[in-house]
Amino acid sequence: MFARLRRLPHLLRLAWGVRRLRRAAQGPEKALAQAALARALGGGRGMAMKIGQVYADRSGASALDELLHGIEPLPLTTLLPLIEQALDAPPERHFAQIEPHGIAASLGQVHRATLHNGSAVAIKVRYPDIQAILDGELALAGLIPGVGPAKRWGFDLEGYRQSLRDNFERELDYLSEARRQQWLREQLCVPGLVIPEVLLPLCRDGLLVQRWEAGEPLRSAESWPLGERLQVARTLLQTLFQSLFTLGELHGDPHAGNLRVRRGAAGVETLLYDFGCTLSLARERRLGLLRLILALRGEAEPIEPLQGLIAIGFDVEKLAHVAAEMPALMRLLLRPFLLNAPFDPAGWGLSAAFEAQLGVRRWWFRSAGPADVVLLLRIFQGLFNHLERLDAKLPWWPLLVQAVGEETLAEARALVLPTLPDGLSLSPTQPAATRLRVQLYEGERLKVDLELPADATAELESLIPEETLAQINAQQPGVVAEACARAQASGLVAQGLFAWEEGARQVRVWLE
Repeated sequence: MFARLRRLPHLLRLAWGVRRLRRAAQGPEKALAQAALARALGGGRGMAMKIGQVYADRSGASALDELLHGIEPLPLTTLLPLIEQALDAPPERHFAQIEPHGIAASLGQVHRATLHNGSAVAIKVRYPDIQAILDGELALAGLIPGVGPAKRWGFDLEGYRQSLRDNFERELDYLSEARRQQWLREQLCVPGLVIPEVLLPLCRDGLLVQRWEAGEPLRSAESWPLGERLQVARTLLQTLFQSLFTLGELHGDPHAGNLRVRRGAAGVETLLYDFGCTLSLARERRLGLLRLILALRGEAEPIEPLQGLIAIGFDVEKLAHVAAEMPALMRLLLRPFLLNAPFDPAGWGLSAAFEAQLGVRRWWFRSAGPADVVLLLRIFQGLFNHLERLDAKLPWWPLLVQAVGEETLAEARALVLPTLPDGLSLSPTQPAATRLRVQLYEGERLKVDLELPADATAELESLIPEETLAQINAQQPGVVAEACARAQASGLVAQGLFAWEEGARQVRVWLE
């Protein structure tokens, strides 16, 4: 108990640092908040380091990034008895040499080693005291009261805590991790993806041995030519799509430290490490999500969005409070899958649009999600961060179809979805628009014919010639801005936006 209480001030400083970083504006205030969080994370393994990894990825903060790469590893002499105990033999029986300097991670550290046959391997050894540290941190997390939004909107705090405990238990079992890694290595078939081979005979509960696969940090690719950056992004996207929709087993720790890139004779390759944290999704849940996407794209029979969300695991009683907004909200949240054009994460503006659409009632939607949806959101957030930093814009839907294949799509179309309780029957999904059309005629002559991604609706006023826009606003004040707002509120469903005519000049704008 005293050990846990000694840990409490550190966790409170960490929570304060996270809160300050979230609220900080850009510029000097943001830099100071990042530096404060870096100090709070200093020397911290376990939960502290994992939080730092998430925020280093999300913010691109150099202070956090340098800290996470600069945590001093334990001396090899501290770990050698653990390796010997796990193998029930002196380490030199299996390894010709182990490099003394290791790479610190949240739950263990990695050392490069050489087998007697000359092969290079990576040895991951669990920290000797990490179980006790995590037990203490989880116990403290259990003391956090349900206040604020958590209490008012009925968040399942115990479900979140249990999910956290389950994830850490899986991560601490290196033998289980080794088996998951090997299975995903055999099952995933994505061009450019490299998952190191696991040497299962040498793996134990607290010891994992795999082939050494070297590469450069992901940030190195940020300066590569566009074609190579797109190859990395394509591999990341298709790995997620195949893992999510076909296999139902996802890599759950997507921070940049678990990725490497390299150029070679086979082209650009993306290396994926550390399968301690994975997310398993049952068939009905993953196909329910895919069925919802298909309906929104108009490539399957229309469904009511609530049916898809219930299949994923959402609480229907809480969703009932925001049921009317679900069609538009789903088109917003699943926007990357609905476009046929390349998707730009930087221009999405999801948080602001989500809050504008639901206001304070957004908490009903958030509290309705199953506990493990937090990890799924973290996986997608990690992907968005990587795509944005690579400045790589790709069309998601064609890559998804290529990754999962027609058999999985057919399974999703045939999925029998849950029925809705009485009184919750709403308008079914309508296909989202994929293109914004702007046409300007002078008499019979078509002078302007723009065909743009539907997301360009937010910039509609800048797309109309300045002279014409001034004439439109003089005749119909605010009509263009109102059309933009209406389109965004609908989730960019196919619709006419506005038409204007003066003499021989005509303007038509619509989403299709």
